[in-house]
Amino acid sequence: MPDVNKDKLLQYMDRYTARWPFSGVILAARGNDVVVQRAYGSANLELDVATDYHTKFRIWSVTKSFTAMAIMQLYEQGKLSLDDPLYRYLPELSRHDVITIRHVLQHESGLRNFTTVPEFNNHLNKIKLREAEFFELLNRFPLDFKPGSLFSYNNTGYYLLGLVIERVSGQSFEHFVTKHILHPLDMMETGIDTGDKLIPGMASPYTSSGDGMVPAEYIYMGNVSAAGGMFSTASDLFKWARAIQEEKLLSPRTYRDVFGNSEAKYGMGWFLKERSGRRRVFHGGAYRGFRSELHCYPDDELTVILLTNYDIVPVTYLADTISDILLGEEATVPDFPPVVPLSTQQIQRYVGTYEDFGCKAVVDMDGEELFFLWNDRHRVPFYPVGEHQFHHKWAHWSYSFKADDDGTFSFLGMRKTTAPESFPICSQLDS
Repeated sequence: MPDVNKDKLLQYMDRYTARWPFSGVILAARGNDVVVQRAYGSANLELDVATDYHTKFRIWSVTKSFTAMAIMQLYEQGKLSLDDPLYRYLPELSRHDVITIRHVLQHESGLRNFTTVPEFNNHLNKIKLREAEFFELLNRFPLDFKPGSLFSYNNTGYYLLGLVIERVSGQSFEHFVTKHILHPLDMMETGIDTGDKLIPGMASPYTSSGDGMVPAEYIYMGNVSAAGGMFSTASDLFKWARAIQEEKLLSPRTYRDVFGNSEAKYGMGWFLKERSGRRRVFHGGAYRGFRSELHCYPDDELTVILLTNYDIVPVTYLADTISDILLGEEATVPDFPPVVPLSTQQIQRYVGTYEDFGCKAVVDMDGEELFFLWNDRHRVPFYPVGEHQFHHKWAHWSYSFKADDDGTFSFLGMRKTTAPESFPICSQLDS
């Protein structure tokens, strides 16, 4: 790779981090050679601890690639079949006897996504759920669609795959993944956050509120487990990416089955989608304070990894931009879009309470400042940049309102439930 691309990337990141809030680690590599690895910002703002290459980050849904690998290892060992009904291993789901392991692996199960259930986001994500409690929650809901008929990204299925791994292997999910994946690949800075132990070197999670960063909302990690409970470093994730590209841990035939279908949207723990005409195997993860991206371009032998403990960092945008720069494209650091003035009447269309999935956003005005209050905790100032389009006042993040057919608006995927005259003015609340 020409050095000019490396230099361009470093210059871009210098300009980007001077313009926008950023904390985390980036890594870009060609083949087995790391081209760029840089750490930025703070692993812990309260203690003024700088981020470094050994800082650990929660990777959230990138966990699914490890869960799928564990299932495929059990498949190759002849201990399960991908077309086995799920209830064979999880009899608690016998009412859903048409769901197979393959359906779950490929997000085609029709199961209700537990991370969209109001009770989970409201309070269950903060307490330790037993397996029986999880199944009780899940069995309240019918299937959302016929298994195999649709693709719908789903955390429930991967949580259940973790239980399948445990029941088939007789080992905990943590022990199986550590023994059969992490240790063979020398991934000694990666593991499962069970919520019950200290993890040395773990970054603290942050979100934005008011004019700065604040601690993100607490989550009990044991509840997300095989769906999103792992942590890692950029260096370790590079080992993971190379293991996939070099077809380690599984047979070449299995890798062809996983990645060989050009029509597939999702291949056993990875998204499969071309970008700019290039093959790409990738996954991201995002929830409460952390965001992660791992992108591989097999034909270009390019790997890009981005980890952050600021949840207002647009990691997908940055991963795509880093890839473009290293592939010879030009990139310019974006600036704040200009304000598009709105009348009081126009602004009033957006003001109100939006609720769904156990979450809430209250959009309101405080003098001249428009903001929304997230879950009665975090105040996010934003301003209009176009019709229904808004931008964070100081971070590189945009928001949009969607006008529904009945004339109401939805925001952050939630419908407006309360008109502005029906709730207290949020500017009177302690933000």
